[in-house]
Amino acid sequence: MIAERHPLAAPVPWPRPHGMVAYGASDAQRGRNFPKEYRLTLVDVLRRQGQSKSTAVDKLAQSEAITVTTGQQLGLGLGPLYTVVKIADTIALARALEDRLKIPVVPVFWLASEDHDAQEINHMWHGGQRFSHTVQPVQHAVGPLPASLALPALEGLHQATKGWHEQEISDRWLQIYRASNTLVEAVRALVFSYFDPQELVVLDPNDSALKQLFQPVLVREARESLVLNAWNQSKDRFPYPLDRAIAPQTINAFVFGPTGERRYSEDPLECLQLAEFTPDRLSPNALLRPIYQEWILPNVAYVGGPGEAVYWNQLPAVFEALGLPLPVFKQRSGATWLSAKGARAWERSGMDWQTLLAQTPNERKSLQEAAESAAQGPWNEWQSALENGFRVIDAQSRAMNPQMEVLAAAWRAKMSREQRKWEEHARRWARNNSEKAQDRLELVLAEALPSGIPQERRWTALWAEVQAGRNFAPQLVESLNPWTSEHLVFTPG
Repeated sequence: MIAERHPLAAPVPWPRPHGMVAYGASDAQRGRNFPKEYRLTLVDVLRRQGQSKSTAVDKLAQSEAITVTTGQQLGLGLGPLYTVVKIADTIALARALEDRLKIPVVPVFWLASEDHDAQEINHMWHGGQRFSHTVQPVQHAVGPLPASLALPALEGLHQATKGWHEQEISDRWLQIYRASNTLVEAVRALVFSYFDPQELVVLDPNDSALKQLFQPVLVREARESLVLNAWNQSKDRFPYPLDRAIAPQTINAFVFGPTGERRYSEDPLECLQLAEFTPDRLSPNALLRPIYQEWILPNVAYVGGPGEAVYWNQLPAVFEALGLPLPVFKQRSGATWLSAKGARAWERSGMDWQTLLAQTPNERKSLQEAAESAAQGPWNEWQSALENGFRVIDAQSRAMNPQMEVLAAAWRAKMSREQRKWEEHARRWARNNSEKAQDRLELVLAEALPSGIPQERRWTALWAEVQAGRNFAPQLVESLNPWTSEHLVFTPG
């Protein structure tokens, strides 16, 4: 069940910020305005990529259909958990927009198959261990590489898993990679093992037919340095500090070599010839990739993280130069899955989620002081009343006889000794209580922030499935509010 939800801070400063009122008539017309030949090509590519019997692809073939998109690198085991959250966000938004706009809306997961950053996709974490594989050559587009490259890492994961549930999941992942020819095929199959292939489209953009559609933009980029010039004209309106921006290249595309390696070309004539005659030899970089996406999809919204927001915010002038509609940018939501122990520890801590995350493991002293204060407060009130009572007894004793004063003094001394005993027991209780509170705090933080890093950036779908079952991804879709960006905390039960 969902234990707590809260809005994420600071929406991204995209020109079309997300929200229910952000979508209107122009979005409803986006599908009908999308070139018919582009749609036919897109549908044909998806069917060739193994989705020939997909209801989602059939829906996309309809002339008024539009898309909502997210994307990610081909991380081992889908990469960090936030990949799953991004896809769930996209599906939830597509459902809501279909209901709102009364037209077919298809969620799309864009596989970053042309990416060549091996260090981002070749590893995963589980149980505090890092499992990785080697990508050779390093500057190669990762999508076409053999899925067998990942097998040593997944076999190591399988050997390290504990309990039948973890082993069943890791074995299923192994079988998916063994049955796949390439990394892009494996990641597509893994996505469809968690999400309904009849609802979601998974697109590999590294396709010659799609690059042919994008040829006019590649030619303009080669001739005019479209992205660089637009950036130079508009960077004074960039909403982030300029040192966070991605430096545009003269031509914002890599060149594919004969064996699939990628490189930047410093020869404008080479890039222009490739753009005109073999556009599939060019690979859009991070700045040109959103333009490629919006050019070949009837897209109205993109779901992305804070890093993606930075480079999307560099591009409005490029969209304007191309006469391309700006999509809405929705900041992705977040999610944390707690184990049964973690959930109990959180409940007993008495803290709300934000307060708990603000704690640090070295706050034992403040926890102990709080426990001691809780014990001391009622005692102080009773002690004050007791002192007032002894004043009355002393006064009465003096009025009676000296022997009564001696008895009253002995009584007071005995009570003082008992007070010290009580206070010592109270301090011992406070120490024990604070240690237990600290243990609970450390347990929850170890799950929410493993190694000090948010769970969704460190752990994978394996953790979430162990805690919440095979259907954790569809449950996430159902739980998300499509009109806001929020963080959900899931506990067993």
